[in-house]
Amino acid sequence: MAQLYKAQVTFLFCYRLIVGDDTVASLNMKCDMEAKAASQFLEIEKNYMKATSVPYQFVSEVGFFSSRIGQFIRKTPVTLLVVGNSMIENFSEYKNLSFEHFLTTLKIPVIIAPQGIDEFVELKSHPQKS
Repeated sequence: MAQLYKAQVTFLFCYRLIVGDDTVASLNMKCDMEAKAASQFLEIEKNYMKATSVPYQFVSEVGFFSSRIGQFIRKTPVTLLVVGNSMIENFSEYKNLSFEHFLTTLKIPVIIAPQGIDEFVELKSHPQKS
């Protein structure tokens, strides 16, 4: 879709960092989370993005999903948000904000990608004959 519309893709990795008394442990946890995210991004890059002409970037931010995504959308021209099923399942926010309520705060279309996107893409590319 990005290639068709000549759009840039941004992979926004949001995570919460609970800071305790041990700042070294918190810093190590932050480094570990960002390293894991970078590793996952490299896999996405290798498997999906390298073979395309679509410009892309990886952004990592600390905070609640809703506030980080909202902030990113406010400061960056975003025309479509794609979220994974697992984000919805793990969406627990402050102030009792549900994913459904979060959607109502957005002014852009949202696509929810199923878990196991590889199988989904494979089925769309090669539909089963009945």
